[in-house]
Amino acid sequence: MEIINLSTDKGQLSNNIFDYGVMQRYADTKIQILLKSNELLQHKEISADCGCTGTEAEKTEQGILLKIKYNSNLLGSFTKGITETYIEGGQKKSLRITIKGTVKQ
Repeated sequence: MEIINLSTDKGQLSNNIFDYGVMQRYADTKIQILLKSNELLQHKEISADCGCTGTEAEKTEQGILLKIKYNSNLLGSFTKGITETYIEGGQKKSLRITIKGTVKQ
């Protein structure tokens, strides 16, 4: 499984952690992450730890596209988890992605 950051202008992705760094309050936090595999991928479910993180997922020709958005009107540091459940090569699997950053006034 290859995990590709399609939002390099918003932050860095390393070891399944997307780091926004420091951002302004009300900043656009929409990011996209592509899950790519040589095996057939099928999206089953995506969920976030809390309601402050919006999530969507869709199957594309390249793989599964995850769309994630953090509510940046909340000030301070944050660390939130997102879980994507999918089928790869006939086996049900899950992937945990963490987003983190700091929202300043």
